[in-house]
Amino acid sequence: MIKLVVILVCVFQIWLKCSDALTTDNGNDVILRRLDFLERRMERLEKENYDLKKESDHTRTVLQMCFSTVCGTDGNPNSKKLRNQNRSSSNNIMVPTPNKNSSMVEPTNIQQDVNNKSEMESIRKDFKKRLLLGSPATDTKQHVAFRAYTSKPISSLGAHQIIEYDNVPLNVGNAYDARHGHFISPLNGMYLLSFSAIAEPSKKIGLDIVLNGSQIDALYADGRGVNIYTSQTKVFPVLLQKGDMVWVRTHPGYEGDHIYGVPKYQHNMFAAVLLYSL
Repeated sequence: MIKLVVILVCVFQIWLKCSDALTTDNGNDVILRRLDFLERRMERLEKENYDLKKESDHTRTVLQMCFSTVCGTDGNPNSKKLRNQNRSSSNNIMVPTPNKNSSMVEPTNIQQDVNNKSEMESIRKDFKKRLLLGSPATDTKQHVAFRAYTSKPISSLGAHQIIEYDNVPLNVGNAYDARHGHFISPLNGMYLLSFSAIAEPSKKIGLDIVLNGSQIDALYADGRGVNIYTSQTKVFPVLLQKGDMVWVRTHPGYEGDHIYGVPKYQHNMFAAVLLYSL
């Protein structure tokens, strides 16, 4: 009987130790989960604090602009006029005093107060309009314009060979890819395209103007039988969507010809400019 009791006591002690170990592990898991929750909450609070700081900076800028407008530091003649009127009005308005027949005396310059309020409203509208229109410093409008030409001859043109205009003196917006000869529209809008081709005496040239793989126009210049350079130029507007591609390639039947090119003159040229975005 005593042995049985001893065995039961030992088993009970072992069970208590195992229970303590499990409790400790569970406690560690709880602590880790809480730490992870606190880290995520801290990151969220830091982000909210950053956003609030940006909003505060923007509000401070707007208030400074408003203060400049009301005080007349922006050169607005209406602001100076308003200050003068307020100064004059303050000298003319009577302070209400007790009277035997009436409890108060009305101000003598009510019309002047009305004019001042109208003037202030006009200034507020002018300030709001300027905020809506924005200023050149905050203009986010995207500009696109490029001009490229061949600075050296391209001999033995192949079928549908893309003309790579290698010299690019202008590329505002980086919409022209000189490595492949492609103009890629960066945004929806109306563009003005310009192309020119020149053929040397006794030579000819034929080129296709291509939009997304489909021909939309062509250039031809034929100097055969004449002792002069001949050329053709095309300029026209086109509506493009963002990602549309325009390039120039060899016209069928003109394989084997070559394109004239010199570093100094822009004879064979491809150019485009964004007229307005849509």
